[in-house]
Amino acid sequence: MLLKSFPKKVVFKAADDTKLTLEALGYQTMVEEILDVEWVETNLFYIGAKKIR
Repeated sequence: MLLKSFPKKVVFKAADDTKLTLEALGYQTMVEEILDVEWVETNLFYIGAKKIR
């Protein structure tokens, strides 16, 4: 994966308009499985979720 091979970690924004908590959890799980658990930190992982329920 391109992000994983970067020399330094960059912010990963999962979605622009996530509305369901289940969607957000799915993005988190994907990042954990593909990149690693350490990527799911507030300074690296962001979900655009203005109207999450």
